[in-house]
Amino acid sequence: MRLLLLCLAATSLAFECDSGRLLPPSHLNDGYCDCADRTDEPRTGACPDTSFVCTNWPDVRVRLPASRVGDGVCDCCDGSDEPDGRCEETCVENAARRAALLERACLQRAELAREGREGVEKDAAKLEQARALLEERAPEIDVLRDAMESASAQEAAMLAERQARLESGELDRALGIERLTNPMLLVALARLALASGIDGVDNLYDTILSRSEFGGECGMSSQWR
Repeated sequence: MRLLLLCLAATSLAFECDSGRLLPPSHLNDGYCDCADRTDEPRTGACPDTSFVCTNWPDVRVRLPASRVGDGVCDCCDGSDEPDGRCEETCVENAARRAALLERACLQRAELAREGREGVEKDAAKLEQARALLEERAPEIDVLRDAMESASAQEAAMLAERQARLESGELDRALGIERLTNPMLLVALARLALASGIDGVDNLYDTILSRSEFGGECGMSSQWR
């Protein structure tokens, strides 16, 4: 037997366990665990704590725990995990469904890519139109910008002039504020409040005019009544 195994090994027909033990081809996947490393039964699951590989052609290969081999449940679409004739072979149908799903996914991806390209093209066209419109309106924009800058400069100059006149006392001299007495200023403020429609100011104004210290009926010049 040893000689036979050596001859088989020489012709590459023997199976070698990881430990170096040689087995004849008939011992491979025969339902008996011959190798200590459990490598001689990859298709049967005869060795404990090992995996069983379903070929499932033309569908995808599946690896199962050895405990699920021969348990009465068809796990492999080719039925290889159970005794012959117990399982219906469905690998072709499974592969067809998988191919159909893949085809739909590819079509959806292509459609999304097409819509994305169209969106980019539309956005590019809108951007080009906006650039053309901006270039066309550039002279008008320049005129408006110059007008706005000129108006801002004029406003700043007017504010500066007004502030300078206020600081120089020109307004006070024109109004003759330095000639007004405190009672006269108080009456003027009351009139301003009265003109603004503030509640109760009319009574305050009459009270001010009636007080002798503010001129009374005879002491206040007629121009302040």
